[in-house]
Amino acid sequence: ALLVGLIFAITDPRNGRLYLFTAWIRQAYATPTRPAWYLVSRSDDGGRHWSAARRFATGAPAVSHGGPVIRSSPQVPSFAIDGRGTLYTVWQDARLSHGAHEDILLTRSTDGGRHWSAPKRISRLSSGASIIPTIAARGNGSLAVLYLALDANGTGGRYRIATSADGGRHVADSAV
Repeated sequence: ALLVGLIFAITDPRNGRLYLFTAWIRQAYATPTRPAWYLVSRSDDGGRHWSAARRFATGAPAVSHGGPVIRSSPQVPSFAIDGRGTLYTVWQDARLSHGAHEDILLTRSTDGGRHWSAPKRISRLSSGASIIPTIAARGNGSLAVLYLALDANGTGGRYRIATSADGGRHVADSAV
């Protein structure tokens, strides 16, 4: 089986701890029955030694319904860390719609990646897909997630931004 991984590294600004995030995909792309796995490992010595990689979430795409093709996938998540050391991950995932369309989900860890919150939908509820999220975090737990919200018929879309002042517990969403 061919395995593919997207790798992304971030540094904790408080102590220099390195985090290595991986989106692990089997057989070249994620499917509803073969979702992407999200893994994290960490290093406290500048990358000479790493903890074992831990899977903390999965991302499954929607079932293909034909129509226009937009190159996006749960295998391209986005990661951030705030000034308090809280880790965040966002990705597109179809679990909440039972495979009909993707939503943007968020999870966070306050203990260095050992435990993660349950994935939470942060995109606006709609019948069209929400895809290609990118997250940014500030020192005080403020978050911004930019994503593309597609029309239900797939012929148009609009960028939206989900913001939070409390680390993702409460989210406001608006058109950009």
